[in-house]
Order: sequence, then C-alpha cells, then structure tokens
Amino acid sequence: MKIKALETFETVRISKGFSKRSLARAMGVNQSVVSDIESGHYVRPATARKACEALGEPISKLFILKEDN
Repeated sequence: MKIKALETFETVRISKGFSKRSLARAMGVNQSVVSDIESGHYVRPATARKACEALGEPISKLFILKEDN
C-alpha cells in the first residue's frame, strides 16, 4: 500500500498555524520530510500517522491510500 498526501495537506498545515519547520518538530522528523510530503512523495505509514497526530486530523482528510499494483 502506498500513502500520499492530498492536495489539501499544505492548506491544513497553514490553517493550523504550522510552518514546515514547526510541523516537522511536532512530528519529530526533519523539515525535509514535510517538504517531501507536500511535494507529493509517498510516505511511510508511521510518518503519515505522525502528521495526523500533530495536525489533529484523521488520515482520510490528509492522505490517500493506494493499493500496490
């Protein structure tokens, strides 16, 4: 299964008052991870979970799950 951020991810981050740097700190990851998420890179389930927890949003609002083909 592949996990990719929805186009709304950046909008949600900004509306919650997070910069890329502050969200990365809240997630416990490097700032480049947040940049990669917003650039459309696939993410690991643990990374998606950290983002959802930090932003206080369900995975269905932030990410799309795709089956491997």
